[in-house]
Amino acid sequence: MLPKQTNKHSNAATLAETRDAPCGPTGTPPDGCIDTTFYDVPIAVGPCTVFVDYTVRKCQNSFSIFDLHFDYDTTNMFCIALQTSILNKYNQGEFRAATDALNQIYSFVATKIEEIELGKFTIPNCNSGYNINSQIFAASCLQLCLDEENENRPKVVQIFCGEGCCSRYSYFCYDENLKKVLVSHQNGPIPSCENNDVCNSEFNLNCTVNCDRVLYNPFFGDF
Repeated sequence: MLPKQTNKHSNAATLAETRDAPCGPTGTPPDGCIDTTFYDVPIAVGPCTVFVDYTVRKCQNSFSIFDLHFDYDTTNMFCIALQTSILNKYNQGEFRAATDALNQIYSFVATKIEEIELGKFTIPNCNSGYNINSQIFAASCLQLCLDEENENRPKVVQIFCGEGCCSRYSYFCYDENLKKVLVSHQNGPIPSCENNDVCNSEFNLNCTVNCDRVLYNPFFGDF
C-alpha cells in the first residue's frame, strides 16, 4: 500500500494531539520549508505492522517530525500478541514494564520514520562542515490507561494528561573514509507535568513525564 499524503491535516490524524499543547513547529513554514502530512505509512515492528500518520516540515537541510501516531494492524496475530503482552504487564501491576514496552514501540517507529525522511536528502560529506539536521517532537505528559472501547480486546494506551513537549535533535553527515553515515543526537529539555487523572481507572496512575519515547531506537527487540 502506498502512503497517502496531503498538505492539510485531517481531524482523524490530529485528534489525539489536540489534547496537548502545540508540540513541534507552529505557524506558517518559513520560506523554503513545506509541511506535509502522511497517512497509513506501514512500518514493520518485528512481525507486526503498524500504520503511521505524521507531519513533516521539510526544509533545505533539515526536517522536523511531529503529530506522529499509529494504529496496529488488527488482523495481524503478531500485533494482537504484542498488545496482549503489554496488557498482561498492566494487569499484573507491572506498570513500568508496560510503559517501557510502549516507549520502545513508539521510539522505534519514530526512528524508522526519521530514516524514511532522511532518505529524501543528499547527505553532505562530514568534511564539508555541513549536516542534515532532524528533529522529532512528541507530547511529554502521559498517563498509562486501559482502553476498553473494544470489550473483547482491551488495550493499554498512553493518554495525554497535560502540557509539555519532548524533543530529540539529530545531525547526519557521510564519512568518506568509513563509507557510512555518521549521526549524533541531542535531547531537548525535559518538562515537568502536574498530576492530572484522565483515565479515571481503578489504578489511578500518575501523569508523568515520558521522553523515552523520542529516543533514537533503530532496533526493535522482544520484551
